[in-house]
Amino acid sequence: MERQILRVRFMSGFELTYGEQTVGIAKEMSSKARQLLAALLYFNQTGVPREKIIANLYQNEDTDAANSFKALVFRLRRKLLQYGFPAGEYIVVKDGLYRFGDAVEVQTDTDEFRAAIESAEAAESEADRAFYYNKACEGYGGEFLPLSSEQPWVVFVNAELVDDYAHAARWLIRYYDRRREYDALCALSKRVSVYFPFEEEWYVARLNALIALGKYKQALDEYEAVTSMLFDEMGVYPSEQLMDCARAISNKVIFPLTSGSDVNDRLHDAQSSGAYYCSYPGFADSYHVLKRIMDRDGIPSCLLLCTVTDTKHRPLEDRARVTPAIQALSLALGRTLRKSDMYTRYSSAQMLVMLWGTGPENVMLITDRLDELLAAQKLPEGAQIIYTVLAGEEAPQFILSSAVTGKKKEWRKLDGALSAI
Repeated sequence: MERQILRVRFMSGFELTYGEQTVGIAKEMSSKARQLLAALLYFNQTGVPREKIIANLYQNEDTDAANSFKALVFRLRRKLLQYGFPAGEYIVVKDGLYRFGDAVEVQTDTDEFRAAIESAEAAESEADRAFYYNKACEGYGGEFLPLSSEQPWVVFVNAELVDDYAHAARWLIRYYDRRREYDALCALSKRVSVYFPFEEEWYVARLNALIALGKYKQALDEYEAVTSMLFDEMGVYPSEQLMDCARAISNKVIFPLTSGSDVNDRLHDAQSSGAYYCSYPGFADSYHVLKRIMDRDGIPSCLLLCTVTDTKHRPLEDRARVTPAIQALSLALGRTLRKSDMYTRYSSAQMLVMLWGTGPENVMLITDRLDELLAAQKLPEGAQIIYTVLAGEEAPQFILSSAVTGKKKEWRKLDGALSAI
């Protein structure tokens, strides 16, 4: 009879398959029994010291760890015999090292991943190295033992796997780029970004590959989706590398020959009232052009920075309060500002406004109208708005919103940097 193999998946979970049958051990055992079994299986080749297992299982617990561990080993041995494994010795102890044993052949996803990495490092040709790095990347399955991520040894192993995976992916991306294998590069970078959703380098690599393939519309759509995700989740704007991708896409997007009416329809602004909201990159480009016009024609203007803070004038970081406050502020800006004004979200807790034809001396009228709307909407408890007026090279001034305080606003000069701004 052919010997069955026990396959172990550590990445993105903990799952055992014996032959063709999934073993329900991970679900039916206690948390500590699963953690012990995972350690025994992971260190099956080398063994793991008893002291190390105990230290990881009973961190900071007020208990007799040695006796608890002894009882845990006994229960696990008895439990393993109930799962249809062949007769044999499980949880072997030799020279103070614990292992799962050789009663069944054990294959793990982490061992296969590391074997592919080692083969790639030892390869004598680029083609062989690419083959094994690709095999490693396809075999990578995500976070190592996510349900035991508080254990020090798990944190260490996960960090090693992540570093190896990122190194292999970076090498492959450079390899595909040199060979102009952009389809393979696109597929790889998309796969990697699933595991590292907040690291821009993988999106940059994919966008550049899409540009090289001439898929400009798809690249533009993905750029907008990525920048929106990064802003919504982390409150950050795209890096210079991502902005370079946007510029490259803009330079390449050329519409087919069309009529003047089609051009007009494409550029037509459907918004009939209220200020114009746009993304920060669009805001920055527009501001640079409009500022030149205003300076040339002597038209007054200024920037208004609206910051959601706590009662001590510190930027609010609690998303549960920041999100509804920013939504209320955005709605108030859209209703209060004129069609000629433009605004954007500058950070997770800030909105930035460009006021056309309005000098700093008239900003109080605008903030009064904003306060009326904000007071009616009721900002989250502990949240307030600080308005900062930026005009030329003069020292900026700020006003504390009366929407929450109910007090009359007064101008105050800022001496250097304010912690809230």
